[in-house]
Amino acid sequence: MDRATLCSTIRSDIEKSITLSRSSQRQNSNLSAPDPP
Repeated sequence: MDRATLCSTIRSDIEKSITLSRSSQRQNSNLSAPDPP
């Protein structure tokens, strides 16, 4: 596997982890302060 493929794979993994952490933070904030019905 060449360097370009490795860099793109690492970048996609980082973006996935960032989106996961953002979604988990959003769920935590929703749990602590639920939206009114």
